[in-house]
Amino acid sequence: DRNKGALYTIYLRELRVNPDAHGKLVVRLVIAPSGAVKAVSLVSSEFASDEFGNKILARVKLMDFGPKDVGDFTMDYPIVFFPQN
Repeated sequence: DRNKGALYTIYLRELRVNPDAHGKLVVRLVIAPSGAVKAVSLVSSEFASDEFGNKILARVKLMDFGPKDVGDFTMDYPIVFFPQN
């Protein structure tokens, strides 16, 4: 939740280029025991722009989930973008 603002800022920039942009991205995250994102990839996207997906992936890679006493954790995470009117 604390990273929603950064992701939404990227989306707002995309809306300037493509005002009809909306939909869902699903990203696969591998999170290390330290909480850092070890790997991130795009599982699916409803967006036509590969550049938008790449920008989201780059931002997700910077996220930190905090340390946990577990091994690497892999998860698929949907991110839905719709314009706020």
